[in-house]
Amino acid sequence: MAICQQVLVNKRAREKAEKTRVNVQKKLQADITSMSASLRVDGFINCADREEKDKHVLAICEGKSALSSLRIGRTKYHAIFFLFVVKY
Repeated sequence: MAICQQVLVNKRAREKAEKTRVNVQKKLQADITSMSASLRVDGFINCADREEKDKHVLAICEGKSALSSLRIGRTKYHAIFFLFVVKY
């Protein structure tokens, strides 16, 4: 009888540990997602290539019409930063 009780205790402990692990993983994933969203820069489009960093070029433009032209003509080494024009 004592062996059966110990088996049940071990089973409950495993289930509780698994549930805690899943909850912690979900919380950490939510924290990372919210943090990465807050670190994004508005108006920045990153390079497609991550390997050859010495070839990267940053193009800065003003307005959405210039942005569309730059997007069409860019290569995988070009990053784009476009500025918003705010009219009051």
